[in-house]
Amino acid sequence: MPRAKRRAHGEGSIFLRSDGRYSAVISLGVSPDGRRIRRTVYGRTQAEVVTELLRLRGADAAGLDVRADRSTLGGYLASWLDLHEGSVRVTTMRAYRRRADIITRHIGALRLVDLDADDITSFLKRLVQREGLALLTVRDIRALLCQALEPAVEKGKLARNPASMSKLPAQGDPREVEPLTEEQTRTVLAALRTMKPSRTGVPLGPLFSVILTAGLRKGEARGLTAGALDLETSTLRIRTQLQDYSDDEAEAVRAMKRQPEEFVRWVSDRCALVKVKSAAGKRDLVLLPYVVEMLRPLVEGRPPDALVFTMADGSPVPERGVGSAWSRILRELGMPHKRVHDARHGAGSLLIEQGVDNKVVAAVLGHSDPSMTQRVYLHVRRKGMEQAAEAMARAIKPPAGD
Repeated sequence: MPRAKRRAHGEGSIFLRSDGRYSAVISLGVSPDGRRIRRTVYGRTQAEVVTELLRLRGADAAGLDVRADRSTLGGYLASWLDLHEGSVRVTTMRAYRRRADIITRHIGALRLVDLDADDITSFLKRLVQREGLALLTVRDIRALLCQALEPAVEKGKLARNPASMSKLPAQGDPREVEPLTEEQTRTVLAALRTMKPSRTGVPLGPLFSVILTAGLRKGEARGLTAGALDLETSTLRIRTQLQDYSDDEAEAVRAMKRQPEEFVRWVSDRCALVKVKSAAGKRDLVLLPYVVEMLRPLVEGRPPDALVFTMADGSPVPERGVGSAWSRILRELGMPHKRVHDARHGAGSLLIEQGVDNKVVAAVLGHSDPSMTQRVYLHVRRKGMEQAAEAMARAIKPPAGD
């Protein structure tokens, strides 16, 4: 009969459970009331259990709080979010909570001290392969976890940040934008020159001409003020944008003793003028002469802080109204549906097709990272590569008969 294999150092009493997993119990000292503190460790293999036992012993020896902390990742994230309420933009907190909801729904029940990089890697992979989330969204979710778990490391709740050691799913093809073609852009711009205001008084021609030719975001275009445009130099200074709030968010902002740092002023009950989010978003653009002339009657003689684009009653242009007006324009011109954001991307695509440097395009569009511009406009780069290959084929003519 073969001799039983001796347990390796650190294995202790490891048992094979009826569900196929291995488990072991580790003693972590005595509680203040004299009771012995034990924790049960589980794993798919003996090696996993041994690794976790050694980790817990090392963490305990280092003075980390691994004895009585039974808090879950979901509970920890909820506390972390509450702690940061009011210290970041309302829209940033909205995005944080949306990402935290996804995390909590999938792995929120895991105990914080049991969380490891493999758990997070599997979770991120599942989001892409089963949930169909875009890789950029999954990156943002992982970034939130990295940020939220760092204080747990600093306070001794975790030995290391498992999120920072996790891996993102394999990079697939970037989600390509579908901007207007050069011909479509010319057709739309021609129609915008003579377009009348909407039924609510919104000057649609100038609004979309600025977005198409200068690559503005919707919020930036809606938040343009008369003082941002220098008619003499045709310069447009982008410093602010309009931000919409829900009723609860608006109430929370108004209740703050000090307004958020980015806040400029309210323009309606649920809409405020705020500073652009990043340093790259602050930029000075040179407008086309005919676009300046379209804007001139909307700017001349008005106070510097007056919104350039409003409805007939002076109220700000609703974000949804911009989208629906844009869809109607394309429909009337017989064009396929495109988002307003695709119009902004159209400006970037045209600049790249004309050979403008990637860094310059990034500056025009307000991208903080030029590599982002390169990823977004990959389709334009690919078209350029195809044209380069065709040019090379013309230059190197094969011998007759080949």
